[in-house]
This record gives sequence, structure tokens and C-alpha cells, in this order.
Amino acid sequence: MTIIQPLRRFWHSLPTLGRIALVPAIAVGMALSGCSSSESAKTAAESALDAQVKSRLEELAKQQIDTQVKEYQAILNGLRQTTLCVTTAEIRPEFKDLQAHGSNDGDTPPSPAKLTDTRKVTAKESKQIFTYLEVLAPCRPNFGPLTNPVNRGVARVINDTWNDQQDLYRQLRAGDINWGTFNRHTRSNSDKLAGAIKALRLSNEG
Repeated sequence: MTIIQPLRRFWHSLPTLGRIALVPAIAVGMALSGCSSSESAKTAAESALDAQVKSRLEELAKQQIDTQVKEYQAILNGLRQTTLCVTTAEIRPEFKDLQAHGSNDGDTPPSPAKLTDTRKVTAKESKQIFTYLEVLAPCRPNFGPLTNPVNRGVARVINDTWNDQQDLYRQLRAGDINWGTFNRHTRSNSDKLAGAIKALRLSNEG
């Protein structure tokens, strides 16, 4: 049995993300061993190397899994804090005029009337939006440093969606778009966020 066989079994025992992370380590292990194709040519030294490489791969796999779990928890905690913060802001009575127009007042999905609303913000609503954005500032998602490629990608989508939504409010306040356009783009951002969270769960929960 050559070094390839135990490595192959170990490889298939790992989650997909673990396999990706271990590609460099496997390449190094194979190079050091000389990848002997002859069973009779395998020496005691190569047998010892097999055990060392496998031990190192197991260590790297554990580190990868531990890091992934910690990052997943960090993202979940960040999403939980952002959700609580935004929800608390949305129910404040001074923003009731915005709630009457927006797509987050219980319509799932937004009604056709709200998606085609051609009205623009009033002076009073413009002031409310300005205050609302200030209140939302501490709610920005924060996940800390991430190393897992999938987690980084999901975090990027979440943060980009947040920035897009803030920009929509600014365009609305400036009179560049109407409520219907705002609600349609808000629905699109909601779909992007749902897709990112689904990818996050599939990657971390299987």
C-alpha cells in the first residue's frame, strides 16, 4: 500500500471545505515521500513519513474545522445583533410615516401597489430618513476577521447588501427615486441576503 491510499481515504473522510484547505499539505507530503509506485520499494523511513503526514493532515483538518465553527458562530452573532438593532429602530414611533410606505411593514412580498407607488418623499419623510439612517449606523454588520473563503464571500454579500440599502434611502431622500422603485430594489436586496444566508448554512451545516 503506497502513501496515496491512506491519504485518499483521509481525503474522502473530510468535508469539502476541509479538502480544499488541505490540498497544499497533501502536495507537500506526496513530494517528500517520492510517491513510490512499487510496494516492495517502500522503506521503513517512508512508512514513518506516512504516519507523520497523516498526523499533520489530521491536525490541519481539526484546525480548519475549529476555525470554521468559530467563524460561523461569529457571523450568526453578527446577524443576530444587526437584526435586533434594525428591528428596534423600525418600530420607533417617529418612523411611522416611513413604515407606511416601506416594504417591511408586514407585506410579504410587498403589495403591487407599493411596488408601483410613484410618490416621492415629503419634506417630513426626508427628515425622518435622515434620522433613521443615523439610528441605523450602529446596526452595521460586523463579523470580525474571516479566513474561510465561503464565509468571506457571504460576509461580503451581506455588507454589500447593507451598503446598497443605505444608498437606496439616500436616493429616496434626495428625490432621485420614488417609493415604488425603493421597494422593488429593497425586495431585490432581501433576496440577495436570503441567498447569502442559505449559502452560509449549506456550507457550515451541510
